[in-house]
Amino acid sequence: MSKTEQSRTRIGVAYALAAFGAWGLNPFYFKAVAYIATIEILGHRIVWSMLFLLPMILYARQWPQVTMALTSRKTLVTLAATSLIVGANWLLYIHTVEVNRVLEASLGYYMNPLANVLMGRLFLGERLNRAQGLAVLMAAAGVLNLAIAYGEVPWLGLGLAGSFAVYGLLRKIVAVEALPGLFIEIMMLFPFAAGAVVHQRRSAAKAERPRIFSVHFAELPVPARHLRIRRAFRSGPLRDLRLDLDGDRDLHSGAAFRARAGGDVMVRPNPRPRAAASLIFLPRPRSGG
Repeated sequence: MSKTEQSRTRIGVAYALAAFGAWGLNPFYFKAVAYIATIEILGHRIVWSMLFLLPMILYARQWPQVTMALTSRKTLVTLAATSLIVGANWLLYIHTVEVNRVLEASLGYYMNPLANVLMGRLFLGERLNRAQGLAVLMAAAGVLNLAIAYGEVPWLGLGLAGSFAVYGLLRKIVAVEALPGLFIEIMMLFPFAAGAVVHQRRSAAKAERPRIFSVHFAELPVPARHLRIRRAFRSGPLRDLRLDLDGDRDLHSGAAFRARAGGDVMVRPNPRPRAAASLIFLPRPRSGG
């Protein structure tokens, strides 16, 4: 391995650790804004992401790649599908936090690398050598043990793992780089997200309608309203920073499917802060009996 490759590998590892470390702390943020409706959080996440990504695209001089992708029908159809899948994934994850199922979400992200390997084997024809196959079997056994210890079928976790694996597979085969592709996905979701935010704000402002939030927006003092908007605003840049770091190490564009030990190993730190947050600060609800 040349010095240039070694340098790129070190930078990639640093980006990966920063990305998954930041994403692993997301439950604390979403729990802090749990009084806001799930659909509104998702709407703000997309709206502010759009405004955050546009300067990044211009600064990185990747607008020509955006326009090139927009002229390809096949690319647009694929990105339309990935935008719906990733939007559903974000919505499901926010929901798991709001209902105190962070541990189940963490279990889903432990399953995700295994789902990535399966997708790569089934659809990309990738093969594992004997050592890699043994490592995957050991990881699968560990995840199965966690699922059994959880005490119930982790449907939310399975949904998160499956949806993100399908998203990664489609992003692997689409002919567009990470940041331009993400920008186009957000651009496709933007009209619906903006409409949802406006609708929720109008609904909350009318006292005669049923309350959507545990704290009614119209009854909040002005500083509290500003705090609500600021907290919702942060959801976009926080996510985009993490995905941009992913893009810099080429995971977001699908490198996790490659049969290399490094890609899957670097995914492993991601669920651990979430699991710790769930066990220590955000305990999951217990069923009665």
